Amino acid sequence: MKRRVLIPFILALLLVAALSPAAFAGPLADTIIEENEVVNNDVVVLDGDLEIRSGAEVNGDIAVFNGDAFIDGAVNGSVTLFNGDLETGRGASISGECVLLNGDVLGDSGPSGCTAIQSLEFGQK
Repeated sequence: MKRRVLIPFILALLLVAALSPAAFAGPLADTIIEENEVVNNDVVVLDGDLEIRSGAEVNGDIAVFNGDAFIDGAVNGSVTLFNGDLETGRGASISGECVLLNGDVLGDSGPSGCTAIQSLEFGQK
């Protein structure tokens, strides 16, 4: 009788232990790349903001979904924002393409040439 109760309890405990990391998979705070930090990978932020501080360097592409980005460092790649605004500081440099879908470029300093698309309208037949 004890064995019949113990086996389902152990299986339930193993299931909870296996699925608990998925609950903590999302970011708990905004993503900040500190001064003089170098990131040699792509950066993807979901439902949060990204800040790249002065002197920081990202060697890869950046994608931000449903969040804003503040860039004051170097990005050696492309920057893409979906539903968010891009603000640049004086030390900002972006070597690749810069595209914003449903967002604006804020700030007078920093890189120019970002394409901001406010909405996608398709022709009707």
